[in-house]
Amino acid sequence: MSSLTTGDWSVNWNHGYPIVTIPQGFQLSKRFIAQEDIQQPVKVLLSDGDSNTKLAKSNKSNFDYRTYGLSLAPATLSGFNTCQFATPDCKEACLDDTGRRSVFQRIHFSKIAKTILFFQHRDWFLNQLRKELTNKIRTGERSNQTVAIRLNVLSDIPWEQFGIFDDFPQLIGYDYTKDRRRIGQVRPNYWTTFSRSGRNERATISALRHGNNVAVVFADSRGPKYTRLPDTYKGFEVIDGDQNDLRFLDPRGVVVGLKLKSPTNADYFKALETPFPVLVN
Repeated sequence: MSSLTTGDWSVNWNHGYPIVTIPQGFQLSKRFIAQEDIQQPVKVLLSDGDSNTKLAKSNKSNFDYRTYGLSLAPATLSGFNTCQFATPDCKEACLDDTGRRSVFQRIHFSKIAKTILFFQHRDWFLNQLRKELTNKIRTGERSNQTVAIRLNVLSDIPWEQFGIFDDFPQLIGYDYTKDRRRIGQVRPNYWTTFSRSGRNERATISALRHGNNVAVVFADSRGPKYTRLPDTYKGFEVIDGDQNDLRFLDPRGVVVGLKLKSPTNADYFKALETPFPVLVN
């Protein structure tokens, strides 16, 4: 077993697989701080879509596709920046603190460990990712399903730069991005939907006018249970993006409407004080 220590965390190797030590006091999310040293082994990078609420809807709504996701730590939470164009508002409203992630601290161990490995052990990470994709594609072929992969569940990394989608033309990739340089079909089999942050309105309208799609978060001043998606935004059709996560199947030049999600009502109303959500009432 060998060891490499960098900063406050360390990586040990056992039979070719990493074990990341996350030290006591490490910020795991907005809500959680490690209460003790955590030994987090990493043998698998991809999660089945059924383990994510949104991706699970995709598996249930369209049996032609089988979805998988990669969850890295958002923004600069891990000490490395996975979201170059994140704003303070979207960091505050990040989905990293919703659903089960707002309740169970242990869910955050893996995403922190994987992020450290992506930045500090890139070769191992990409080799492991390719192995897993190869296996997923074989499984999909046996069940007559196309593999749909979302590599940025919580991050915004330009995966087209790593040759993933060139090496695996059989799969379909899709992500959300705030990087205006990589909007739309960045590879023949990789589609990105631009995300409105509340501070990139000109880029939002430009993307729509050029036939691209933009995800827009909507909210209601009375509370989450009242939120309804509008028919249009800035003159562009709004479709319901909460029905599933298969963004590459969406018609082009539309607004992908998403309802603001927060772990508590207090968080919801705090988000309303920022330009991130669009108020419908």
